Amino acid sequence: MILIVNTEEKCIFSYVVDGELQLAIPRPALDAGPLYALIAADRATFERYLPWVKDTQTAADEQAALTLFNQHFGARTSANLVLVVAGQPAGMISFNGFHDENVWSKLKSEWAD
Repeated sequence: MILIVNTEEKCIFSYVVDGELQLAIPRPALDAGPLYALIAADRATFERYLPWVKDTQTAADEQAALTLFNQHFGARTSANLVLVVAGQPAGMISFNGFHDENVWSKLKSEWAD
């Protein structure tokens, strides 16, 4: 995985998946508005599947969530990344737990045996 600084997008730290898709660390002040607009546009559908949507009533609520997500990223407890499509926030993906590196090493070792 390559971590880059994309200066054209105001210093997004992102992983470029392909020509259209990037996975980016949230920029709370810049990403909250567009992400909240996506939630608001299809709130009824999202609320059926995502319990946190009912608590996200404003762009400020979304900004607070993004700030918290970045704190979790810094603490290495989860990674919540913005899906950036054609330069615009299009959603998010969450990695909500990481396994101990030794467990992964053991798994690789067991496969090799």
